[in-house]
Amino acid sequence: MTATPKTTAKSAPSGDAEVPDEELRLAVPGDRRIEAANAITSRSMARRLPELIRRALALGWQVDRRVVIALLAVQALSGVLEAFGLVATTGAIQPLIASRHVGRAQLVDAAPSLAVLTGAIGLRALLGIASSSLSARLAPRISREAELELLEAATKAELSAYDNPGYNDRWDAADRGVEVSRDLLTETQYILAASASASLIASACVLTAVHPVLLPLLVLAALPKGVASVRAARISYIASLATSKDRRLLGMRRWYMVDKQTADQVRSGTMAPFLLGRYRTAGARIDQTTDQATWRAARVSLVGGAAGGLAHAVV
Repeated sequence: MTATPKTTAKSAPSGDAEVPDEELRLAVPGDRRIEAANAITSRSMARRLPELIRRALALGWQVDRRVVIALLAVQALSGVLEAFGLVATTGAIQPLIASRHVGRAQLVDAAPSLAVLTGAIGLRALLGIASSSLSARLAPRISREAELELLEAATKAELSAYDNPGYNDRWDAADRGVEVSRDLLTETQYILAASASASLIASACVLTAVHPVLLPLLVLAALPKGVASVRAARISYIASLATSKDRRLLGMRRWYMVDKQTADQVRSGTMAPFLLGRYRTAGARIDQTTDQATWRAARVSLVGGAAGGLAHAVV
């Protein structure tokens, strides 16, 4: 039995029935998709990140290039304002801590920096509103464009492809990609704001000016939480791959139970209890592994957060 777009279930991050080890190796032996997912490393994810950003921006460019240009401009300006804010912060702090007593003279000296800081915060808030509005307009259109590309590819597939066991798995993975395409735009904005803006350079300069050792120490302090986030995301991704078959079966059984074309057969053959029982069994497998994957990801995040907090305390 093969799934068609009508019977394909929507994907959601989840897991399979067994979680034998920390790597969350959930697949049946021989499942190449899960083997490939288990082999994913932080280095390979970092190599793929620029390509994902390029795809997100390319989809947005196809949909509305003016909004994409506006978003990039907003992110760049927001980074510049954050840089000014950081510089103004040090400019305000230095005259205040230069003396044991904070008087009118110290406040007057700090006033220009405080004014710049206040203005930067206000403008960044306005830019944040503008960025959210532009994203809300562009994200659903990107999702629809990705879905159109998926449907176009599916309609061009040969009929024999439906008999290929891997076809439904690829469709399920692509369908999930369509769902998360709108999130890809938001994540791309965060990455561009963090890595491509002037705020990163300004932060490095400010920390180095205070003490040269602070910058590498701060990077090391952020490392545990970053590693934990990557591992938790990897666990969720592998779990999603491992339960794709069960989730697709749920969608098919749901369709057979409620569609008008099969309603008479379900009733005449008294198949409803049987189908409902199989539906509950598959759902229980998904729920069991979802819980296990969630707890494993939570433990990894907890350890990373604790290690990161300890490292920040040391810094």
